[in-house]
Amino acid sequence: STIVLLRRIAAPALALLAFTAFRRVIAGASISPVIYSIDNPFATIANSVARRLSLAKSALYHGYLIFWPFSLSADYSLECLTPVQSAWSPAGILVIAATTALAALVLADVLRTCLPRRYPRASRTASQIRFDSAGWAVGLAFVLFLPATNIFFYVGFSVAERVLYGPSIPLCVYAGSRLCARASIPRKVRRAALLLVLVAFAARTLSRCHDWRSEESLFKSALDVCPRSAKALANFASARVSRDPAGSKPLLEKALSIYRKDPTTWKNLGVAKYYLGDKRGALEAYREALRIDPGAAETWNNAAVLYQEANQFEEALQCYRAALRFAPSYSNALLNMAILLEQMSRVDEAAKNYERFVRMEESRGGVAMFRAGTMMMRQRRHEHAVQYLKRAVQLEPRDPASWGNLALSLSALGQIEPSLDAAAKALALDAGDQDVRRAVSIVKARAERLQDVSRRN
Repeated sequence: STIVLLRRIAAPALALLAFTAFRRVIAGASISPVIYSIDNPFATIANSVARRLSLAKSALYHGYLIFWPFSLSADYSLECLTPVQSAWSPAGILVIAATTALAALVLADVLRTCLPRRYPRASRTASQIRFDSAGWAVGLAFVLFLPATNIFFYVGFSVAERVLYGPSIPLCVYAGSRLCARASIPRKVRRAALLLVLVAFAARTLSRCHDWRSEESLFKSALDVCPRSAKALANFASARVSRDPAGSKPLLEKALSIYRKDPTTWKNLGVAKYYLGDKRGALEAYREALRIDPGAAETWNNAAVLYQEANQFEEALQCYRAALRFAPSYSNALLNMAILLEQMSRVDEAAKNYERFVRMEESRGGVAMFRAGTMMMRQRRHEHAVQYLKRAVQLEPRDPASWGNLALSLSALGQIEPSLDAAAKALALDAGDQDVRRAVSIVKARAERLQDVSRRN
């Protein structure tokens, strides 16, 4: 019987090992992931016993959510679930008892499924077949949930709804098989119970979809469940910071009072202060964010904008270069740096960065080429201006300003007919724009002068 048992266990055990190895490869077996306490506070507990009991508590909480999903949150991070302090604390004793009982139930189900039967396989009853499927369902649910248990490697969350999607399927099979196998319960009662569970969980699914209709509503629902979650506070504030900076600022400050080492929260606090006109406070928040995470390109860009607005051009240039050093494809920082170089009268450097921006993000390249062409036109380098402005109207053919400046540069080069054509297109796109009308009048005046000169000659 021992050999038969080992044969039955061998296949699922090998499947489990293969699945774990594959999951490890995806997660990056050669790199130790950086786990922040705001994401998974249990993984960073110094005491090994308290850490393992706290992680076991999070696994048990997953089980609670899968069977009673009526208090769901988008985030269960810092200060949402309290850690277990020791094995002898009330929480520690409860976790040990619950884990032991659950492990015994799972092991009993799996062993009963794998142990050899005394009845012939062909003569099994329907209830015995359901019992077998229930045992396999428990094993499959355990295998699917195993990567999230922090046993083999730490993960970047303490509790997450998304890791319950897979295990919920075999657990539905388990619950149905168990209920149907109860011959002592009348069939009508069993069907009524299944219908009640189906309706209740379907209704909960619909209400949860309502929470997911937007980022703001999702994080608002998270705060209803975990009002002391630093990450939920920060996410809810960041979702509305541009629309309601005054309301977002106290939420971000509350999140920082719970956990002060999150660079994203500091950056969003800087954004809120910037919108509220507190540029000095915004710069201080950006500096704190960069002290925690020096590689945050977006924060470098935000700090550079503040320096640029304060006419501290060298400091701004250093910040833009830092942003591009950490994120070479960060197009917004590249465009902003090109504008800064233009302000500093470093025309050729600015033009190169405008060209680089177009290669990086052609869909927004019309703006860059317009700025480069206008810059060259102001420098009276009309040959270069025409090249850039022709590229601008190719990328944005319905931009009247590009057509107007192209007409001015062409007329300055003495190209009368092309300049008049460009001026006509600018007028056709926006005849009411004062800059366009002024450019067209200049082009027409130049054309008349050139025509007079040619007639005299």
